[in-house]
This record gives sequence, structure tokens and C-alpha cells, in this order.
Amino acid sequence: MPFRIRPLKEFLVRPALPAALQRMPELGFNLLWSWNHAVRAVFRRLDPPTWNASNHNPVVMLGHVPQAALERAANDPRFLTTYRHACEIHDNYLAAAAGSGSGMLVAYLSMEYGLLDCMPIYSGGLGVLSGDHLKASSDAMLPLVGIGLLYQKGYLQQTLDPDGWQQERTPVNDFYSLPVSPVSRPDGSDLVVSVTLAGAPASFTLCNTCEWKGWEREGKDLPLDSVLNLVAPH
Repeated sequence: MPFRIRPLKEFLVRPALPAALQRMPELGFNLLWSWNHAVRAVFRRLDPPTWNASNHNPVVMLGHVPQAALERAANDPRFLTTYRHACEIHDNYLAAAAGSGSGMLVAYLSMEYGLLDCMPIYSGGLGVLSGDHLKASSDAMLPLVGIGLLYQKGYLQQTLDPDGWQQERTPVNDFYSLPVSPVSRPDGSDLVVSVTLAGAPASFTLCNTCEWKGWEREGKDLPLDSVLNLVAPH
């Protein structure tokens, strides 16, 4: 049986953002940047080497970007113009959804979603198609909520060794370094749902992968075109 050491404490590193760039995490957790070039330009221009090294993951990037780069960007008029333009696009996008409410809410179920390269919870065509459905529905202001699985171990990566033999590597997803956030109850605790699988009860924690738009439904703010991932608690 493999030996496993459980951590005693977990530390979450957050960037010390200058006051002029306080909305950077908000832009990073909203996956609008994944298909809107103007929003993505904020992260790409902030520090290109760190952006590339993070596999284009804003959460990882903001945890590794040098403080000097943040201070430099906060005092760069051209960067601030790009940043404010991205914030304006983000706010207008959400405001457009808030004014187009209806009583309909569509549940979209898929085993995989190809949303980001840095989030390996998909393997190929089905995932890419599911991700495109969400993005297109978001732009069309359709109240679509994706439901899937947030895999701890991502899909395997295949390579060839020098002798031509296929090698596989299964990456482990660190949820703290992905643009996901747990869905919380009013008291701040994680929202856990119970379902029956093969005749046995199973409990899952809900995690919100993205908040492209807010949607009012039954007195609660639900994400439009978000992915509610089921994570089995330990």
C-alpha cells in the first residue's frame, strides 16, 4: 500500500497587488479572458515570461509574478489603459446578462469540459465541444449551467522516449492553483450534495469553475454558463 503523508497546514499565497490593479484576480477567475483577446492582453502584457511559464493560468501567474513587475505595471499609463479597458469589457458583459433575465435555466451535463489548456479535465473532442457550447451560450446570453466532474488527476499526457516507446504521465490538479472556487452556503461552509451511485450514497462538494455572468434564480445568484464541478470530499 502506498505511503501517504497528509499535510498539517495549508498555506494559500496571494499576491500583494497595488491599489491600481486590485481587480486582477477578478479578471483571472472569470474565464471571459480565455476567448476575449482584450482581457487576456492584461495578463500577457503584465509579465510575458511568467505568463508563458504558468501555462497561461492567471491564478498561478499572479502567485509567481515578481512584485517589481506589479509595481511597474501599476505606474505604466499604457498598461493601465489596457487594464481599465478589460475591466470595462468585463463589467459590460455581466451587466448585459443582468438585464436579460428569464425564468429558464438549462442544465448541461458532460463528463469533460475543454475550457482551458491549464485545466486538464478533458481529453479531446467531446470536451472541446462542451467548452465551446458554454462559451457560445454565454455570448448568446443563454442561461446555461454546465455540470461535470473536477478531476483530481487530469487526463494523461503521452510522449515518446528516445527509443520510440510511448510514455504516459498523469498530472495531479491542484485546485488552489486553478481558476475555481468552492460554492459556499450562507454560513460560509462548503455546499455538499448527496447522490446515489450504484445503489450507494455518495457526497460531493460543489466547485464553481467560472463566473462568466450572474443569473438570478429563486432568490440566489447562480452563474450563467459556469461549470459546477462535483468533487468527492475525503
